[in-house]
Amino acid sequence: MMKRNLLWTILFIAVSSLFIDSDATADKVRGVTDTKVKVGIMGDLTGPVAAIWIPCANALKDYFRHVNDSGGIHGRKVKPIIEDDRYSIPLALSAFKKLVFRDKVLVLMAASGVGHTHSLIPL
Repeated sequence: MMKRNLLWTILFIAVSSLFIDSDATADKVRGVTDTKVKVGIMGDLTGPVAAIWIPCANALKDYFRHVNDSGGIHGRKVKPIIEDDRYSIPLALSAFKKLVFRDKVLVLMAASGVGHTHSLIPL
């Protein structure tokens, strides 16, 4: 399971890096400063599928810690911001709005379920 999470994380970072213009200054790219890159993560940490999501969240935190300890991404530390959606579509919508509009993350990873993802697609 840990290897699969690591592979997904590496794929996520690789795909995300395609959307970052290397000539852009940090103030032009949402969620990126001169020192950090904000990544939003949504998952069920206290609801009915928390037993699945807690290890995933811990794996992501550990991996981003490893990335940061290895120098970050282009010298920027990755700051994961994890929101608990409790496997609830209304809470997933709320977490989405917080991560996108208040935290201004560069990218958003995951949602607890298909219904959550389907509800977020129009946003």
